[in-house]
Amino acid sequence: MLRIVAQQRCRAPVDQGFHTWAAERFGGEAATAAANYLGVVTFDHDPGRLSAAFAWERLLRATAVPPRARYVIGGWTSMLAWLEARARALGVQIELGSRVDRLLEPPVIVATSLDSAGRLLGDRSLGWESGRTVLVDIGIERRPGDAFVVADLDEAGWAERFSFRTRAWPRRGAR
Repeated sequence: MLRIVAQQRCRAPVDQGFHTWAAERFGGEAATAAANYLGVVTFDHDPGRLSAAFAWERLLRATAVPPRARYVIGGWTSMLAWLEARARALGVQIELGSRVDRLLEPPVIVATSLDSAGRLLGDRSLGWESGRTVLVDIGIERRPGDAFVVADLDEAGWAERFSFRTRAWPRRGAR
């Protein structure tokens, strides 16, 4: 993995699968590890089959130091509340929990499943196999020296600590 991500200036082709491309350049074991790492990033059960250019850009982004991810105080709830308030302030009409059977005059955005979007738009190409992922939130007590993230390069597993605000550990000599 380290050998692969050190090659940041490398260009990957659009028309070749990531695993095939990476194996030719870095070897099969490294390509498999990188592809499995991308399973969490792409929400795909087999990211090695994806376009090398697509997967390569995401691999470089996901392994950047310092991390490019930013964690909003309050999490998704506060971020979505801010986005909703901003959209409404700009005059966007937001309607939730309503069945849509026809589109209004553009511009319009409908957030729904691909199957429903295909029926609504009359476009059968909008249906394909969905991702195979599971998200489990667990609480683990933090210990000094624990890693921020642990990636399983064999089966595309991922464990990440999103909060640095955990129970304070007593300093040596403190009562």
